[in-house]
Amino acid sequence: MANKNQAAISSAEYEITQANYRISECQNEIQGLEKKIERLEDAKQKLQTYKLNIETEKFDITQKLSCSSWKGSNKEEYEGIAEEQLKPCYQTYYDETDRAVDAIMDE
Repeated sequence: MANKNQAAISSAEYEITQANYRISECQNEIQGLEKKIERLEDAKQKLQTYKLNIETEKFDITQKLSCSSWKGSNKEEYEGIAEEQLKPCYQTYYDETDRAVDAIMDE
């Protein structure tokens, strides 16, 4: 009878140890996910700032053009130059987005 009780106690202790191990693993995973969420929120904030800067620059250029009395090829040439000036801003936005996604996938 004592052997059965000892075996039951040993089995229960083993199950407790395994459960504690799984709890510890889950807690570590939760901490890792919380850190990832924090980084994602920071990345999202940066991306929103980049996007806002791009939209502001495009709005400023559009306003300058709409108030302009330019007509014809000079205006079209200026619009093309203005659009070219914005391309690096858009590229920065897309690059930062890609970097954020890559960083998340790496972890």
